[in-house]
Amino acid sequence: MDVQAMVDNESGDKGNLCRKMPGAAGTKRASWECGIPQIGTAAFGISAFEPVDPASGFTPGWCTMHVVQHQRNEYGVGGEYEFDVIIYDHDKKVIGLVQGAPIDPNSKTLSVTSHLPWTVEVEAKGGDNDPVVFKYGDQTWQNIDASHMSTLGNGPQNGYEEGNREGDMGFTC
Repeated sequence: MDVQAMVDNESGDKGNLCRKMPGAAGTKRASWECGIPQIGTAAFGISAFEPVDPASGFTPGWCTMHVVQHQRNEYGVGGEYEFDVIIYDHDKKVIGLVQGAPIDPNSKTLSVTSHLPWTVEVEAKGGDNDPVVFKYGDQTWQNIDASHMSTLGNGPQNGYEEGNREGDMGFTC
C-alpha cells in the first residue's frame, strides 16, 4: 500500500482514508493517520473483498454482482477505469472476483471469469456520465437498467463520491 500516495491525494472531504493530525502546540509538525477499507468495502482506490469460494460449480438462478468502478486519474488509478467485480451465485456464494482490474485500453472492456460457463463482460467506453455496459451470455444491460436491479452510479455525484462508484445488479445464470 502506497501510504504517501494516499496522503498526497488527501482532499479533505469527510470520510477520507487518511486524516491529518495536528502536531504539538507551538510546532509546525503534523502527522497523518491512515486506515484501510473494511472487508466488503472500497474507497479511495483501495478495496477489500472475500476471496472466491474454491469449490467449483455454482447454483443457477438469479446471480448477483457487486461492482466498483474506480475513477480514472484519482487515488493512484491510471488513465483507464479500474473495476472490482464480485460475482455471487443464486445461493450468495462468491464464484468470481477481480479487484482493481483495469479495462483494456483498446477495447475499453474487461472480461471477468468465474465458476459460470461464460465470462461477464464489462464495457466502459465513454466518459464519467456515460453508462457502463454489462454482458453475460445473451444478456446485455447498462448500469442504470431497472430490469437487472442495477444501482451502479446512483448518488449525488453520479456515484463518484469517494473516488469510485459502486452498486449491485443481477442477471440470470
